[in-house]
Amino acid sequence: MDAVGIILMILGLLANVACGIWMIVIAFQKHIGWGLAVIFLPFGLWIYAISDWKRANKPFLIHIAAVIMIVGGVAMSPTIQKSAAEGGSSSSSLTRDK
Repeated sequence: MDAVGIILMILGLLANVACGIWMIVIAFQKHIGWGLAVIFLPFGLWIYAISDWKRANKPFLIHIAAVIMIVGGVAMSPTIQKSAAEGGSSSSSLTRDK
């Protein structure tokens, strides 16, 4: 189950990056201001997708599906859950005082 979770996360990450680039290209095609907003504003991608739904619906919906894949991959991977519960380090010797 651990390998399936990691593969799901990697596929979700790749889809997320591809859709982000796709959205940036579409936003710059509309106006340079939208392109810069998508790149630099925290919720610029979401705002642009809602304001220009006809052009941005496919990459936006794929982006949402990719986020769900990443969350599902984390939920399926006990190794990642254990690492997150320990504070992100894979060995306890890093947090031990000497």
